[in-house]
Amino acid sequence: VRPRELEAVLLFLAISFIVLPILPNQTLNHLATFEAGKVVQLDADTQRVGIKSGETPLEAGSRLEVFGSSWRYLGSIMVDRGDSETSFGVFDGKSFTDLAIGQSVRSKKGPEAMYVVLAALNPYRIWLIVVLVSLVSFLGYVLIKMLGSRAGIGLTGMFGGLVSSTVTTLSFARRSREITVAVPLFAAAIILASSIMFPRLIVEIGIFNPTLMKGIFIPLALMGVTGLLLAAYSFKRFGSVEDGNAPAVVFDNPFSLKSAISFALLFALILAITRLATTYLGDAWLPIVAIVSGLTDADAIAFSISNLHRSGLISQDWASFNLVLGALSNTFMKLA
Repeated sequence: VRPRELEAVLLFLAISFIVLPILPNQTLNHLATFEAGKVVQLDADTQRVGIKSGETPLEAGSRLEVFGSSWRYLGSIMVDRGDSETSFGVFDGKSFTDLAIGQSVRSKKGPEAMYVVLAALNPYRIWLIVVLVSLVSFLGYVLIKMLGSRAGIGLTGMFGGLVSSTVTTLSFARRSREITVAVPLFAAAIILASSIMFPRLIVEIGIFNPTLMKGIFIPLALMGVTGLLLAAYSFKRFGSVEDGNAPAVVFDNPFSLKSAISFALLFALILAITRLATTYLGDAWLPIVAIVSGLTDADAIAFSISNLHRSGLISQDWASFNLVLGALSNTFMKLA
């Protein structure tokens, strides 16, 4: 690894550990709200809340949002009786005990879609996932650099799959048109690079959302093992083909700010799309989102779906199905 790569690593890690502690570890939906009143009464038995409104009286049917310290989202209050002095509503949230007299209640401002999008974005968690994905990718990147970009078609396929199976696939496919004698080995290496993606996803999701492992481990492990066996069979069958023509696959350093920020923006975009689709179209449309987003990046759609599951918006089985579907979509994109 050259000094330029080491500089990028040190810069990225320094920024990560400096920025992470100051990033808000909450969603940003509070930015699309304004203060509408304060809590003046609490009834633990019925979970009813009395609210003294601000300048604008609260109307029956209004939904108010409640945030705790550091803008942690607590729940909402549906106003069922409103007047110019004190309005009343029922709290809908995980813990009524989080509420306190004098606490601010907020009303949404601007388009509803803006609130939905901001509710999907947690800066701390997004950057933490960027660090995780970059770390896994950098492992393959270092191995490629240590062994040399032309270390062999098989090794390039294996470690290139850790960095980016898509880049590896495109490089081998392009090179195979120039060196037709090595086409069987290029094909085997593409299978190997694509298969590495499945255990990579298992590790990443296992760290980020262990409860989802129950639904995704078997299908992803089966696809990964099947691909690895097919790759091993292909290399054994075509092992006599000259392996000195491995392409010089060019990867961006995953720890460079450009690569990290690009992935962060893509991940945030897919987070917003999946949340909008789930909110306005229902989670029955999630497979379409998983297929389309999976064409771009398997990691981004996998983490996005995992985030929906962690937020309680979709069930574990439905999250597992769509995560696997996104990975398959990415695989078929590489085939195309």
